[in-house]
Amino acid sequence: MATEKCGLQIDKNRVKRNHVSSYFETKEHYATKQKKYDYNNVDNIPSVDTPKQKKWLDNGLENFSKYYVLGKGGFGIVVKAQYKGKLLAVKVIPKLTTYTSTSLRNEENAVGLRHVNLIQVFKIIDTNHNFGLVLMEEWGHTNLQKIINDDNIINMHHKLRILWNVGLALQYCHENNILHLDVTPKNILIKLPDFSSKLCDFGSSMNITRNCDQYQKLPKGTIQYISPESLQGKKVTEKSDVYSLGITMWHLMYEEMPYIGECAHTIAYKVVSQNFRPRTTKRIDNSNLVLLYKSCWQTNPAQRPSIVSFIDQIKRNISL
Repeated sequence: MATEKCGLQIDKNRVKRNHVSSYFETKEHYATKQKKYDYNNVDNIPSVDTPKQKKWLDNGLENFSKYYVLGKGGFGIVVKAQYKGKLLAVKVIPKLTTYTSTSLRNEENAVGLRHVNLIQVFKIIDTNHNFGLVLMEEWGHTNLQKIINDDNIINMHHKLRILWNVGLALQYCHENNILHLDVTPKNILIKLPDFSSKLCDFGSSMNITRNCDQYQKLPKGTIQYISPESLQGKKVTEKSDVYSLGITMWHLMYEEMPYIGECAHTIAYKVVSQNFRPRTTKRIDNSNLVLLYKSCWQTNPAQRPSIVSFIDQIKRNISL
């Protein structure tokens, strides 16, 4: 159920994400009392082959300690698994709410996409069971959010390379009529020490060839990074991803969480009604980069740069 306030579409059911988190937290607490597995031994990596899928689909992660957890999010948990003799990552999504079921269906948008800066999604298993599965490329578990939080030193060259990689990934998505709609540091996987990166998690995505009107009844994504048009239930476009990339760029440049101390409803209201954007007392030397992220978060989508222009500007700054 959604309420409308000052043109904002605020979904009270978003709090049901907590049900998913609670489910996994309970399992994780239980797992601390269980036997520890040697995950370097491939025999200890659970299989998601067809004969064993029913247990995953009916019960999810029954014995949490058997799984090597690669990541957790609002809608599911990602673990390492085997499928047809190959190691991959499997996102397990409990179909507890409309949100989680929709997230599972949205992941289908990534099947068939092939790009060096995208996590490849091989298959979606969505049947009449309690859980759904997303089978995808296993590429480690370190995301940009974690690197920033852990106070890792990221020099400007690496920051620009990350933004360039993500820009290329979005360009490819847009060329294939897919809007990501949840570009945030937590959805950017990083490989150290070279800081190569891949965009992941298509749970909020949209295929604009299937959703011709491109209007959202409810905003998708992570509130700090959602564009004003999405918050208002207006048409979303490629420029909505550019907005999110601009906020992500600010987060990476200053290594600060945007809107820290503000609640979700306040952020949404002020972003739309007061042109509220992240602020900091820190400074960076390159004024071109400041102008770039500020242009990305313009309220009017038409005033934001195209993703191609964003990539070109980042590339020029890498060369400086």
